[in-house]
Amino acid sequence: EELFEDGKHLVLYRSHEEMIDKAKYYLSHDSEREKIAQAGYEEVMAKHTINHRVEKILEENILKLLYLIKNFLK
Repeated sequence: EELFEDGKHLVLYRSHEEMIDKAKYYLSHDSEREKIAQAGYEEVMAKHTINHRVEKILEENILKLLYLIKNFLK
């Protein structure tokens, strides 16, 4: 599962030449650049803050923690 979509939340490139071409393109296409930047920002704020990371870590490890606590208290 990809976290971000190329051309929607960010712009990816595979070579130095492609990077230069895309930089030139987006420097002359303000509205497209700003739309991608805004979508990227909104995606990060909606799904990728520190609170989201902590919640995911806790969800993935809560059963492990409960098992360890249970065995520790025996």
